[in-house]
Amino acid sequence: MPCPYAETIFNMSEEWKPEASEAVPTDVEDAAHEGASEPVGDDFSPMPEPVPQPTVQQSVQQFLKRARQVVMGSAEDVPAQLAELTAHIEAYPEDPSNYVIRGEVYMDMREYALAAADFQQGYELAEAQFTTADWGFMAQALRDRALDGLEHARRRLR
Repeated sequence: MPCPYAETIFNMSEEWKPEASEAVPTDVEDAAHEGASEPVGDDFSPMPEPVPQPTVQQSVQQFLKRARQVVMGSAEDVPAQLAELTAHIEAYPEDPSNYVIRGEVYMDMREYALAAADFQQGYELAEAQFTTADWGFMAQALRDRALDGLEHARRRLR
């Protein structure tokens, strides 16, 4: 069923014609162009390249990265970060984000076996949530981030 508002707006645009007072006389247009080296009002310069917009997944990944920086603070207090993440995992064992973030902290510490275990757990939880969640793109982003971290940790363990 078409939108009645769209049909009304379309009909209004078809019916509108400039009144005589709104029309620009041709002698004014000609006068505006006289003596001009380039056409007046016509800009033939190239359009700037459009700025690529991030995908939803990239946006979520950027958000998670910023969240980790805000929540965890600087890298100088790693033991406190790990203690806080462990407390969050104990309080919310079904939340994959805590495992993924702790896995990233372990990667920064070069504790690849611990990182792999957390990434594996985060991946499994996010995978389960992805299939059942209404907002599956968040779970998908966590699942993808966990899988990426797990692959990096496994490469480092070889």
